[in-house]
Amino acid sequence: MPKRKPRVDNFRGGGAHVQADLHQLPIGGKWTLEDLYVFPRLYEQCYFMYLALDPNSREFDDDRVHHAYEAFPWQGGYSAVDFYNQLKWAVPRRRRPRITRIRYSSPGLIELGSLSVVVALVIEKVIRSLCNSAKNMSGTYTAVYRDMQKRKLLRIRTEKEIRKLSPTEIRVIEAHAEDVADILDVNVGVLNERTGSPYKSPKNSAVSFSKS
Repeated sequence: MPKRKPRVDNFRGGGAHVQADLHQLPIGGKWTLEDLYVFPRLYEQCYFMYLALDPNSREFDDDRVHHAYEAFPWQGGYSAVDFYNQLKWAVPRRRRPRITRIRYSSPGLIELGSLSVVVALVIEKVIRSLCNSAKNMSGTYTAVYRDMQKRKLLRIRTEKEIRKLSPTEIRVIEAHAEDVADILDVNVGVLNERTGSPYKSPKNSAVSFSKS
C-alpha cells in the first residue's frame, strides 16, 4: 500500500477558524517527525515574507526588512536562508508565530498563536489558489524564468549592470515582476519599494514561489 502523504487541508469558502491572534491550519494524513519539522519551517518563512510586505503591519524592524530585500541576492554568499532569517529576526520574539495546540487525527489541526491573522489568511488564499490552478501558475512562472534566461537578464549581478538595462528590458522585467506578484497575491509596488529595484523583485518572487 502506498505511503500516505501528510497534507494541509483547505476548506471551501475560507476554511480556517479564527479567534483573536489564533489561526488553525487543518491537517490530514500521516505525519512523520520530519514532516513536523519541515512544514512549520516553510510556513514560518512564508509568514515572515508576507508580513514584511503588508503595508499596514508595524510588527517588524523596518530597516532590517529593507536590508534583507535590498541585499538578496546581490551580496556574495547571501542565500535564501539568510534572507528568511533576516525577516524572522526583524520581528520581535513575542510576535513570532508559535504552536499553541496540535490535534493529530484526520482531519486534525495545528493551531498557531501570536501571529497576524490577516497575513495567515493571505497565505491560506495563495495556497488554495496554487492547489486549484497549479498547472497554470507553474506555467506562468516557467515562462517568466525562461524568457529572462533567454534575454540573459538572470546574469545581472551588480547595480551598475541594472543601470545599463535598456527601456525595453526594463519594461519586460516590470511585466514579469507583476506576473509573479499576481500569482503570490503580493503588491508589486510594495515589493519594488522593499527591494529598491523592479529587477530584483522577480528574483525575490521566484524564491517565494518555490516556497509556496
